[in-house]
Amino acid sequence: MKIIRNLIYIWGGAAMGKNGVPEYPAELTRFNLLDKRFTQLKVTGTPPPGRYRHQSVVIDGSLYILGGTTAANRYGFVHKLDLGKLVWVNLGPESDQKKSKELKTLFKGRYGFGLASQGNRLVVYGGTDEKVCGDVLWYDLSTNRWSNGSIVGSNIRTREFFGSASFEDKLAVFGGRDGDERLNDLHVLHLRISQLDSRHCTLRHEMAALLSLVSGQNTADIEVFCAGGVSGIFAHSFIIKHRSPILFSRLSTVIDSPNLKWKLNVDSPMRTFELFLEYIYTGDCTYHSLNVDEVLELLKVSVEFETVHLVTKLLWHLALTFNEEDAMLQMLLEQVAGVHALALSSRKGKPFTASFEKINAQLLAALEVLHSILNSRRGKGEPSSRLLETSVAEESKEYYANFEAMSKDMTTMDFTIAVKGEEFRVHKAILMARTTYFENLLSTEMQEVCKNRVELAATVRNVDRLALLLKFCYYGYTALRSPGNDIGGLMELLSLAEYLGIKSDNLIIIENCAADLITTENLSLIHI
Repeated sequence: MKIIRNLIYIWGGAAMGKNGVPEYPAELTRFNLLDKRFTQLKVTGTPPPGRYRHQSVVIDGSLYILGGTTAANRYGFVHKLDLGKLVWVNLGPESDQKKSKELKTLFKGRYGFGLASQGNRLVVYGGTDEKVCGDVLWYDLSTNRWSNGSIVGSNIRTREFFGSASFEDKLAVFGGRDGDERLNDLHVLHLRISQLDSRHCTLRHEMAALLSLVSGQNTADIEVFCAGGVSGIFAHSFIIKHRSPILFSRLSTVIDSPNLKWKLNVDSPMRTFELFLEYIYTGDCTYHSLNVDEVLELLKVSVEFETVHLVTKLLWHLALTFNEEDAMLQMLLEQVAGVHALALSSRKGKPFTASFEKINAQLLAALEVLHSILNSRRGKGEPSSRLLETSVAEESKEYYANFEAMSKDMTTMDFTIAVKGEEFRVHKAILMARTTYFENLLSTEMQEVCKNRVELAATVRNVDRLALLLKFCYYGYTALRSPGNDIGGLMELLSLAEYLGIKSDNLIIIENCAADLITTENLSLIHI
């Protein structure tokens, strides 16, 4: 079973047939989360034989089936189904087709294993063929060849029939059994090909903490007053400027406050705007627990300030979650149409921005989908699956690019670090959120704090390392992958990061980056 947007694809399995003989269906069935209907799909090509205990994965719009068993057979070939054309193709692999004994033994047909994907490769862990396995195998879809993978780190027992889930270039493995012994342990296998957001460090978590503590840190310079609220919500203008330019353009100057520079009055309830700011700071927010009226309020704010990815998430959530009753669907249609009409009227006579062009298309698609769900329930065709294309990778890339832009915005920086004749302009809020050294320093009334300047000459041996660490504070792992970084430099960076008290798991991330560069030639440099 695999979920793609609002569609669940189900293939294979086992059922007890006549006279107690098991049957292994090979039909492909689709369940639509929008109208709660099953549809048996007509496929062509060379379908795989029916089986159970197999695994599947979706890559670039195609479903891949691997492994599995019946009472009589184990299966080793990889089958691919184009989910657009519904055509099956038997990929081989080449090692089986050529009857190469050496290569064929790598995957002899397994069941009860874990499966993930990395780029154009399938990753297999554990399971059973002629014995219970504990190895990792890679299958290259471009060459149709298997290869052995290697595991480093803590030992993990061989196992079969375990729970597994792939996320952020990792495969989590829980439980299962080794022979007759049941296991109750949890392991995470890091798949080191190209790790993206998971290696950008813990910036999102620390920005969430920053948002929740800004009123007590004296680093906030915006106060937002919401409808019906007596007190305001505090925020940082440099984050708003790069994460929500339209919101930043609405700020008004504050005259009579020593700390606050800006204020903003909004018509939204305080809880709604708190969630919106949570998204601005972290790239996500806890909207799943909201009722339909609260989600619609958050949608209005997201459309008003043209936050494209949040609009997409909320429209998906509305269509998939609140579609049980026709009356609810009709209400959603009216409310989303109202949000769309309000957005268009507020921009009447003005050219659309690129972000609103996308939002306009998303709102139109959402209305089409909601209409089609109602029509399908009345026997007037299938519900549309056109809804709202979005990319998690694109959203993550945008998030870190915004923070990289903050690291270069000299006009909003409020603190100076001086070392060996050079000066680095930074944001106090970033320093406090990311390091315990500056969190403690800037929470005092020391002379450095009053002057918004500190000297670090005695603690920094290499100015370039400090520059790199500051970049890391803003936009994480990407900064460490800059051309010219070597193993020696990263080990010096690690020492500096330890001194300044880089928070959370970021020391491990720097260590991992350094480990990626280790060779037999530079091993002698690791002595710090």
